[in-house]
Amino acid sequence: MAPKDKQSELDSKKLDPADQPFSSRKGSDFRGKIRPIFLTRTFLVSICGFILFLLFHCKQASISEPLQFQKVPQAEFSPYQASIDGKLSENSLEYRFRLKVAENIKFRMEISTDHSGLVAYLVKKSWWMDERFPCIQKPMQGMIFCETEINPIRKGDYAIVLTKEHSPGIEPISYRVFSSIQRNGRGDPFVLLSWGEEIAE
Repeated sequence: MAPKDKQSELDSKKLDPADQPFSSRKGSDFRGKIRPIFLTRTFLVSICGFILFLLFHCKQASISEPLQFQKVPQAEFSPYQASIDGKLSENSLEYRFRLKVAENIKFRMEISTDHSGLVAYLVKKSWWMDERFPCIQKPMQGMIFCETEINPIRKGDYAIVLTKEHSPGIEPISYRVFSSIQRNGRGDPFVLLSWGEEIAE
């Protein structure tokens, strides 16, 4: 009878989990949770860093030149025009310009080439994700021709991008780029353009 009473007394002295000191329970719970939280945050930071690296690398991949517009006073509906004849020998080339102010205007570009390996599109630059406008192919005898029109076009940084569709080892591709800023007929137009150090208004 005595051993049984002694065992009962020992059992009664054992602390119930609910009666354990709060500090000891809190410490064990915290140590159990801190590791998954730390790993989750590390994973998210790594993913964000990788995405930013890809965005930066893609933005720096092509050669850039200014798209120099000329003011044409006699062209009432297309007061600013830019025309370029060139050869694409690199994998990618872009012609950049900035619309500091754009009110009641539209943008139009036309690109022609005699080679099927040229791909062209207009890009509105952004720190997060660029907006792309494809150059739509149109029938043209003896040439490959495409055009794009944005109406209305808004202020921002833009680039006409030319790339090679096939292997980078192919011969240089000849092309002609014609772009214009036009009135869209919705009111009095006003535009402030810049490319490099040049500004036109």
